[in-house]
Amino acid sequence: MSATLASRWSTRLERHPYLWLSLVCALLYLPGIARLPVVDRDEARYLQATRQMLESGDLISIRFQDTARNKKPVGIHWLQALAVGTLSDARSNAAWPYRIPSVLGAWASVLLTFRFARGRLGGRLALLAAVALASSIALASQALQARPDAALLATVIVAQAALGRVYLGWRAGSREPVDWRTVVAFWACLGAGFLLKGPVGLGVTGLTALALALTHRSGRWLLELRPLAGALIFSAVVLPWSLAVSLGTEGEFFREAASRDWLAKLSSAQEGHGAPPGYYALTALLAFWPASLLLAPALAAAWRERTDPVVAFCLAWALPTWLLLELVPTKLPHYTLPLFPALALLVARLASGASAPPLRPAFAWTYRGLWLLATGMLALVLALLPVSLGMSASPVALGLAGVVLTASVVLVSLDYRRRPAAVLGAGLVAALALVPALSALCLPALTPAWLSQSVAEAVQAARRYPGETVAVSGIAEPSLVFLLGTRTRLTDPEGAVQHMVTGPGHLAVVSEGDRPAFEQALGARRRSAQLQASVRGLNYSKGRWTTLHVYRLAR
Repeated sequence: MSATLASRWSTRLERHPYLWLSLVCALLYLPGIARLPVVDRDEARYLQATRQMLESGDLISIRFQDTARNKKPVGIHWLQALAVGTLSDARSNAAWPYRIPSVLGAWASVLLTFRFARGRLGGRLALLAAVALASSIALASQALQARPDAALLATVIVAQAALGRVYLGWRAGSREPVDWRTVVAFWACLGAGFLLKGPVGLGVTGLTALALALTHRSGRWLLELRPLAGALIFSAVVLPWSLAVSLGTEGEFFREAASRDWLAKLSSAQEGHGAPPGYYALTALLAFWPASLLLAPALAAAWRERTDPVVAFCLAWALPTWLLLELVPTKLPHYTLPLFPALALLVARLASGASAPPLRPAFAWTYRGLWLLATGMLALVLALLPVSLGMSASPVALGLAGVVLTASVVLVSLDYRRRPAAVLGAGLVAALALVPALSALCLPALTPAWLSQSVAEAVQAARRYPGETVAVSGIAEPSLVFLLGTRTRLTDPEGAVQHMVTGPGHLAVVSEGDRPAFEQALGARRRSAQLQASVRGLNYSKGRWTTLHVYRLAR
C-alpha cells in the first residue's frame, strides 16, 4: 500500500515538477528573509555598499562609507539595487529586499539542476537531485543572506550544463554542431559569474574541462563551444563595467582585488578563516545535510562507474575543484557550494538501482556514525544556543533539535534498508520543518546575538529628529553602519565627543571599554552627556560579550 501511495505521489510530482520545486523553495527560503536580522560581517558590507550605490547614483564604484571596497565585482550590487529600487528604497533599514536576488538565485539553481538532470537521469531522479540541492543547509544559508553565492551558483549550473551537453554529445559520437543558444549561454554565464564573484565560476568550469580533456587525452571537443566567438561574448558582458571601474579607480580595483582577495586566498588564511586539508570533507556532512548521508556511497559508486559519461562529467565537476579548495589556506563552508549540483546528481543516481553496490558494511557504518555525530552536534547546538546566550531554554529550539534527532534515526534506518529515494524524501520533510522555523523563529529570537539590532532600536528611541547622525566608539561592525545610516561615524572616544559637540548629531554609542576615555574627553571640553540606554550582547564576530552605551549631549 505504501509503495502504491509513493508511486502515485511520484507520478503527480513528475507532472508539474517546476511548480512543486518552486513551492519547496518558497517554503524553505521565504519565511526567514524578512525575520533574520542583518548578519555580520560580509552580508552587512554588501548591504551597505549597495545602499551607497543607490544614495549616490554611482553604479560603478563600490564603497563602504568613504573606503573603496575593491574586492568582489559589481554584479550582486546591481541585482540588489534593482530589487531595493523596485520593492523599497535606500532609506529603509530592512534587509529583505537586498536578499531577494539570493532567494531567486537559489530557486533558479534548483530548477536548473532539475532541467539538466532530467535529460541525463530521467524525471524522477532529476526531482531527487533537485530536492537534494534545495534542502541542503549550505544553499539555504546562502539564500537567506544578501551575498553573491546563491546567484553565482545559478550561473555556474548554466555554464556547466552547456559544457556537459557538448561533452556528452561528443562521448555519444554525435556529429550535430552545438547550437548557438548553448554557446551564448555558456560564455554569457561565465561573464555573469565573473561579475558576481570574480574568477570562481571560471575556475570551476575550467577545472572541469581540463579534467575531462586530460582523462580522454583530447580537448578538441571543446572547440564546439567556439572559443573565439565566446571570448567576444564574455568580453561584451565583462568589459563595460571592468573598463569603467578601472578608469574610475585608476586601475586600483583590479590591483587590490587580485592581490588582497583572489590571490591572497591562495597564499594565506584571510581574516582568520584558515583550516587544514580535509576541512571540506568534514563540513560537507553538515553543509550538504541531510543528503550528505548518501554522499560517501554515491561517490564510491561513481568512482567505480567513472567510465559512464554522466558520472565522469559529475566527477570532473566536483573532484578537481574540491581538491584545490582543500589545499587553499582560506576556507569557509560555503566555498564548495558550486559543486553541490554535481554531488546531487550522483546522490540521486543511487536511487536508480543501476549504481554499483554500496560501501562495505564496516565502511558504511563508519560513515553513518560520522554523519550521526555531525547531526547530533547540530541538534546539541540548536538546543543549547539560547542557554549559551544567557536566555532560558527555548521550546522552539528544543523542538528543532528533536526534529534533527528524529530525522537522523529515520534517515539512517532508510539508508540501512537501501532506500536512497526515501532518504532524500524524508530529508526534504526534515529540511522543511527545520529551515523555516530556524530562520524565522529560532535565530531571530536570540536577541543577545543581534547586538547591532538592539543598539539601532535604542538609538531610534533616543533620536529627536529623523536622520540624526551617530558616532560609534569601541565597536566597528558593518551592521551598525547599515542600521544607523551611512553617515554613522566609526571613531574613538575623542572623535565621538567632537561629533556630539560640533554636530550634525548629538548621539554617541560608546563601548564599556571606551567609556572612561569618553567621559574624560567630555570633561576636558566641560561638557556632559546623558545616558539614554545601555545594551549588552554578544559580538559574535569577535567572540566576546560587549556592553554599549547610548549617550546624548546634555544641553
